[in-house]
Amino acid sequence: RLAGRLEAMQRFIADSAHQIRTPLTALVGQVELLSAETNAAKRQHHIERVRTRTAELARLTNQLLSDAMISHRAETMGRSDVDAATLAREALASAVPVSLDRDITVSFDAPPDPVVMHGDAVSLREAFKNVIENAIQHGARSLLRLTVRLGQRGIEVEIADDGPGIPQDLWPQ
Repeated sequence: RLAGRLEAMQRFIADSAHQIRTPLTALVGQVELLSAETNAAKRQHHIERVRTRTAELARLTNQLLSDAMISHRAETMGRSDVDAATLAREALASAVPVSLDRDITVSFDAPPDPVVMHGDAVSLREAFKNVIENAIQHGARSLLRLTVRLGQRGIEVEIADDGPGIPQDLWPQ
């Protein structure tokens, strides 16, 4: 079991290093361009690019660390009864930045009573947060809706937005 965990950790480190190197190299390049730029308009353009790259790098790093934590917890932590609605509400509160560069209407709908399931609260909250962040980053134009309900086959957590969606030709991927 220890050998398996060490192997998984080595894979994670290799994957993380690979994924972080590219945006980090791009960030270093942008800072170099910024430091040499004398034109105010071009300088502002480079500052915006550095800001964007830094935000992307922070998001990637957080996702990688979240993935590592969830993988670790899946192997080591026990499960307990948790309220999916409370976890979803907490994830929504922490995933939606206080200041967005656009107006997004955020809604939350859940039954008044707890929606109890058996699981790991931290892992579930992180999973909800990840999907919410992806919806904000890549989907939501003006609307983000999170719904928790009891469906015919169990608890359903739906995170919807008014973005264009994934092109149909990419669905198999």
